[in-house]
Amino acid sequence: VYMEAIEAQTPFFRYYTNRALLPMSSLKLTSMDGSQYIRAMSKLIFSAPNTDPRI
Repeated sequence: VYMEAIEAQTPFFRYYTNRALLPMSSLKLTSMDGSQYIRAMSKLIFSAPNTDPRI
């Protein structure tokens, strides 16, 4: 990713190195106050892990 950015004729403003978090980063841009991103991250970080073996 770094070499792609360095060698690009017209580099992008951002390069994402972790595709798993790409949907989360789009939440930063959808609401002006960032509340959607904060809610989603809080849910991701603070919700109890699923311990049900059937799922």
